[in-house]
Amino acid sequence: MEDKSLKIEIQKPVAYLHHEATKSVIPVYKPINWLQRKAIKWLFGLVYKKS
Repeated sequence: MEDKSLKIEIQKPVAYLHHEATKSVIPVYKPINWLQRKAIKWLFGLVYKKS
Protein backbone atom coordinates (compact mmCIF):
# COMPACT_ATOMS: atom_id res chain seq x y z
CA MET A 1 0.00 0.00 0.00
CA GLU A 2 1.40 3.37 -1.01
CA ASP A 3 1.44 6.37 1.26
CA LYS A 4 -0.41 9.15 -0.61
CA SER A 5 -0.34 11.73 2.15
CA LEU A 6 1.14 15.19 1.72
CA LYS A 7 3.47 17.00 4.07
CA ILE A 8 2.94 20.73 4.29
CA GLU A 9 5.54 22.91 5.97
CA ILE A 10 4.14 25.97 7.67
CA GLN A 11 6.46 28.93 7.29
CA LYS A 12 7.17 31.29 10.14
CA PRO A 13 6.79 35.01 9.45
CA VAL A 14 10.01 37.02 9.19
CA ALA A 15 8.24 40.24 10.25
CA TYR A 16 4.88 41.84 10.89
CA LEU A 17 3.07 44.92 9.60
CA HIS A 18 1.32 46.76 12.44
CA HIS A 19 -1.47 49.30 12.07
CA GLU A 20 -1.68 51.36 15.26
CA ALA A 21 -5.18 52.82 14.76
CA THR A 22 -6.95 49.49 14.23
CA LYS A 23 -4.40 47.33 16.10
CA SER A 24 -4.21 45.01 13.08
CA VAL A 25 -1.21 42.72 12.59
CA ILE A 26 -0.32 41.26 9.18
CA PRO A 27 2.40 38.58 8.99
CA VAL A 28 5.12 38.99 6.33
CA TYR A 29 6.78 35.84 5.01
CA LYS A 30 9.44 37.39 2.75
CA PRO A 31 11.73 40.31 3.62
CA ILE A 32 10.69 43.73 2.32
CA ASN A 33 13.29 46.27 1.20
CA TRP A 34 13.52 49.72 2.77
CA LEU A 35 11.84 51.54 -0.15
CA GLN A 36 8.81 49.25 -0.03
CA ARG A 37 8.63 49.72 3.77
CA LYS A 38 8.59 53.51 3.37
CA ALA A 39 5.88 53.32 0.69
CA ILE A 40 3.72 50.97 2.79
CA LYS A 41 4.07 53.26 5.81
CA TRP A 42 3.31 56.40 3.81
CA LEU A 43 0.37 54.96 1.83
CA PHE A 44 -1.28 52.67 4.38
CA GLY A 45 0.14 53.66 7.76
CA LEU A 46 1.55 50.18 8.43
CA VAL A 47 4.74 49.90 10.49
CA TYR A 48 7.21 47.09 9.63
CA LYS A 49 8.54 45.27 12.71
CA LYS A 50 10.92 42.32 12.58
CA SER A 51 9.98 39.35 14.72
